[in-house]
Amino acid sequence: MKRRIGIWAALVLWPSCLAGQALPAAEDPAHNELRALRDALIDAVNSNNRDRLLPLLHRNVIVTWLNGEVSRGPDQVRTMYDRMMTGEGRVVETIAIHPSTDALADLYGNTAVAFGSSEDHYKLVRAGDFKIRSRWSATAVKEDGKWLVVNFHNSLGAFDNPLLDTTRRMAIWASILAALAGAALGFWAGRVSRRRA
Repeated sequence: MKRRIGIWAALVLWPSCLAGQALPAAEDPAHNELRALRDALIDAVNSNNRDRLLPLLHRNVIVTWLNGEVSRGPDQVRTMYDRMMTGEGRVVETIAIHPSTDALADLYGNTAVAFGSSEDHYKLVRAGDFKIRSRWSATAVKEDGKWLVVNFHNSLGAFDNPLLDTTRRMAIWASILAALAGAALGFWAGRVSRRRA
């Protein structure tokens, strides 16, 4: 008898318990569309294919690069990309980016704002290869049913990043070489002056 009362009490109380709990909200379909944009961007960059990258950018896009340079519009992005990634004078041999978001993008109608970090591997033409962890933020807008990047900002830590470490190492080696060259020159000058005396 007690068992039956317990079962009936559970059945009666169960719907009221559920009513007090908020069911998880369904995710906005825009997030899957934004994930597709992110994946297309990553694929375009990692395959060094600017022709697939540029159509993903809004006509008024503003990109702030790791080195602090700013490109306005797809034409300036193309110019920067070509200077850094293609041709004889290029700086970057290859790049592999692996961005992640800190949270789902904030949606404001047809505008999405996201931010996060990225574990990236750069192989430079003259300075070898290194890995960096950068921070980024991005804004996308939806026009004619398509999400496009309208703003992208990428940055490194001002005091702790592999580029500074490389510069420090180069400065140390340059100092050592300069000291050795100075010592050798001093030794040679001393021998020459003794011969003349």
